[in-house]
Amino acid sequence: MSQRSSALAHDEVRTHQRSSVCICGSAFLLRPWCGLLCLVALLVQVAGCTRALPPDIPEFKPPRSSVTELPEIVVASEGGEPAPVVAEAPKPAAPPEAPKPKAVATAPAEAPPPAVEEEKAEPTAATIVGTWRVTEMSHGGQPMPQMSEMQMTFTFAEDGTLAMKITHPQMPEPQSKSGTYSVSGNQLTITMEGESKTGPYTLDGNSLTIEIEQAKLVMTRT
Repeated sequence: MSQRSSALAHDEVRTHQRSSVCICGSAFLLRPWCGLLCLVALLVQVAGCTRALPPDIPEFKPPRSSVTELPEIVVASEGGEPAPVVAEAPKPAAPPEAPKPKAVATAPAEAPPPAVEEEKAEPTAATIVGTWRVTEMSHGGQPMPQMSEMQMTFTFAEDGTLAMKITHPQMPEPQSKSGTYSVSGNQLTITMEGESKTGPYTLDGNSLTIEIEQAKLVMTRT
């Protein structure tokens, strides 16, 4: 039934088109402008018989993902063509620092023992050891003037030996004598050529005074 109705509708359209063509053809012969109008009317009728397009259906688009896409940065390459460069992803945060170990209290170090004070050596007693030069000489209380030109020295060694030396302008060469000595308290004993003589002596710094029998000698340490 529907096919028959469609066929009848097409026949009516064809009949209408033919009549329009005939009318337009006769009118075209009478007036040129009428032919142009008939062609326009024919096109309108033909267009009215065509089926209308279906309505536009919006395109389904899936929702965007929650993942944030990194922006694309275009950087010009050496050849002049832009080269896509993907920005670096943000660096992860640095891990928290580990807690520092707490200082453990330690026992105080033992103090070193106090230094033992060294015992100070007692000053040694004055001694006649050394070389002495005679500066004054007298006999029986009378000074001897020849000492101004004569030089006499006494050398007392630690081993108890004694050396005496005398020089004078009138002597061709110095005269030397040797012997021994010993000290006992303030008494000095001198032994030379087998003869010993003892007398008191006085030591005052660098000055030595010896008195033996009637002779007195004042000496200075050299």
